[in-house]
Amino acid sequence: MFSELTQLQKRTLSDGLILGLLSVVLLFVPGFKTLDYYFSAAVSLPLAAAVGGSAIVTFFLPGDLRHNIYKGIIHDTILTLIPLVIVLFGSIFNGLCNPLYSLGFYLMAPVSSAIFAWGVGIGMAGIFRNKRAAFIGFYVLLIASFLENAAYFYFQPQVFFYNPFLGFFPGPIYETAIRIGGPYIAYRLVTTAFAALCATGGLWSTGRGVLRRASVAVIVALIVPLALLSGAYLGFRPRLQEVRQVLNHRIACENIVLRYSPKTSPAYARFVLKDAVARWHDLQRYFHVRDHRRITVYLYPDTETSRRLTGTASVDVAKVWLGQVHITPYQPGDIILEHELAHCFAARFSGTFLHIPIDGLVPRLDLTEGMAVAAAFDSTPLSPHEWSAAMLAGGHVTDPRDLAGFAGFATAAPTKAYIVAGSFMRFLHDHYGAKVVESVYRKGNYSAIPGGVDAAVKAWVRFLSTYKVPRQFADRAEQIATASGVLHARCLTGRSRLKQGLKAAFRHGRLKEALDLTRRLYELSPTPRLRAFEALLQVLAGDLQAGAMYLSGQYQPSADPDVISLAMSIAAPLIRTPADLMDLLPPRTVVGGVDWSDVALKQCMAAEAGPFYGNVMRSVYMPPVSTSGDFVFGPCTAYALARKMLDRGRFARGCALLPDPSLLPTHFQRFDAYISKAWCLFVNNEYRPDLLKAMHKEAIYEGERMAARKIETYSRPRP
Repeated sequence: MFSELTQLQKRTLSDGLILGLLSVVLLFVPGFKTLDYYFSAAVSLPLAAAVGGSAIVTFFLPGDLRHNIYKGIIHDTILTLIPLVIVLFGSIFNGLCNPLYSLGFYLMAPVSSAIFAWGVGIGMAGIFRNKRAAFIGFYVLLIASFLENAAYFYFQPQVFFYNPFLGFFPGPIYETAIRIGGPYIAYRLVTTAFAALCATGGLWSTGRGVLRRASVAVIVALIVPLALLSGAYLGFRPRLQEVRQVLNHRIACENIVLRYSPKTSPAYARFVLKDAVARWHDLQRYFHVRDHRRITVYLYPDTETSRRLTGTASVDVAKVWLGQVHITPYQPGDIILEHELAHCFAARFSGTFLHIPIDGLVPRLDLTEGMAVAAAFDSTPLSPHEWSAAMLAGGHVTDPRDLAGFAGFATAAPTKAYIVAGSFMRFLHDHYGAKVVESVYRKGNYSAIPGGVDAAVKAWVRFLSTYKVPRQFADRAEQIATASGVLHARCLTGRSRLKQGLKAAFRHGRLKEALDLTRRLYELSPTPRLRAFEALLQVLAGDLQAGAMYLSGQYQPSADPDVISLAMSIAAPLIRTPADLMDLLPPRTVVGGVDWSDVALKQCMAAEAGPFYGNVMRSVYMPPVSTSGDFVFGPCTAYALARKMLDRGRFARGCALLPDPSLLPTHFQRFDAYISKAWCLFVNNEYRPDLLKAMHKEAIYEGERMAARKIETYSRPRP
């Protein structure tokens, strides 16, 4: 019976079985099992290859070409629908996230790729008039398209790319804010027009004469570079020149060059430059080597500009082989810049073309990120060692060897993967020496460890057992240890779009819309933080009772410091006397080692509560920040406003608003306040031994002690 089928039917049947089997397998793979970006991207390339091959076979069928083309289109449509039907059937069990937007991803990736492949297949068949040559030409073009993507990724600052056979590739796996925007639509219009040109040229070249076929080949060859050049104007192919046009301000010190936008304040730019230089010197001390290569730091004014020019909004990146770091504004004292600079510094230890560890053909992300975390180790309040020890105490420690390979690291929960990899690499550095770590990084595996990796892991576990981490961190450590990887999250891109919409609605004061989006997010990811934010929105909208319900325990107050901060802002309009605090606050709330007792909160909130306090808190949480009016800022409110301004890169104003940390109530974010103040003084070349001494007294945990020593080292005047 199979022998009686036509050549086209046989090919459709075999390709359909392959696509169907692939789609069924994807239904059981986390992150790919629902109709979303990831499923569409996974089936796009196989579908394009199948449709392109089918188009070539159709062209060479005996009989009327027009009739064969119509018949081939029907077969190709069936191939295109097979993955869609299977994933929609799977949605009965796996759920369906935002059906219309999910169908949009399928239209932009598999469907558009199939259309492009069909047009190219017909064009190749018409030009070469030989089936074998047409297949060779088709696959040469397919491979060339990815080689061009690789060259673009390697030589340009962008981490994303568009491919006609694949669609859109976002770059970092942690970048989940993937959307169908103007550049993606423009790109697909260009590829569809190119496919139409190829198909028209292929069919027109069926007439006699080599000249006609040659003219079609020349036209197609000219259109390709024109299509690539159009990307810079249509937004799907930005280049380094455009990045420099946007970040057209430049300052430099020693081997660090900082490029920033006119939207960024000069004071904040000077802070970032001085921070980068100090941390580069710190990395030289850590690795015991001198490195004078020039590093360019690109500071984007906001996440939207970063997304447009580099493709990433939520992930700072380093292109180490280009000597580039791309970041968005961050809090003074945050280690993200040193983390990215550590990537650039460690590049000197690897001889691969990307200057990262590669074991065989597999990138070792655990070594890459572990090295950076180990070098920028002063996270607060706990260091990676302390967090690893807390997970070990709860019976959840992860073997560093389980993170080996691309899949091992990429599929693990990000926070846990970074902490464990960083703790183990720091242990190797401190106990085996910097040269051993360099050898591990250079070889791309643990074979350089004296005595073997098994003995090193056992020694690391014994080392962690010596840490005595307070029990109040147990819950957070368990959350980190048991969290699922990025791809395990439900409706990954849908959640990211809801978060973007929520931020936009909140930024523009559309509280009703923001409240609706918060509740939809909570259905996908029920966390205490979202419950707290929901209560905050209700309070801002005038429903004070919602805040009282949250604080009284109906919403199960979390031990998350950010949630407590929100809870305090919710309480602000409700508190007029110390007795109000006693009625609203739980008897005792413990936050990551800091006792947020009712006494400490009462000292702060009751002292500053007044008729304008609710308006002050609105100015904190409802951008743009306003400090005008008859507000009298107490130290707590001033600190909250200062942190918000520092978050947004308003460095001079934020530093000016920072109160003396000693004025804050006991245990009220005292250490964070001292760190922020110390950084402000450091940038202004002020040395305050009394403040630094007080900061050391507030440092309780290893991460805080390391951060305090680091800023003191930076601040101390050089002889």
